[in-house]
Amino acid sequence: YPRGTFLVTQGTELPFSDRSFDVGISGCVLLHDPQYVGQIREICRVSRRYVVAHRTPVSTVAPTQAFHKEGYGVTMVEFRFSEAELLGHFRDHGFTLIQAIVLSQDPASGSGDVSYLFERAD
Repeated sequence: YPRGTFLVTQGTELPFSDRSFDVGISGCVLLHDPQYVGQIREICRVSRRYVVAHRTPVSTVAPTQAFHKEGYGVTMVEFRFSEAELLGHFRDHGFTLIQAIVLSQDPASGSGDVSYLFERAD
């Protein structure tokens, strides 16, 4: 992308004005950040209309849990979110769930990966 402009920043402190973008997309980011609540706050703040939380690991029966695993040669954290808690964070920032697409599901454990589409409520 020779003409593209890329910015490296903290997801909890995005350098953009409120409602700068029609759509905010979080693609496989929340699950690796212990400050995921701050990331949700920021993506909601900079999104004018929609937020997509893509490929989000959730559980419908268990509380949010952190796991440690090896990936890319380093130890990393990975969260599986309580779906109710996760949806509540978006709701707290003025977004309503309008669609959830189940990408994978384990009915025995109540967990899976889901992509969510939220819309600003106001």
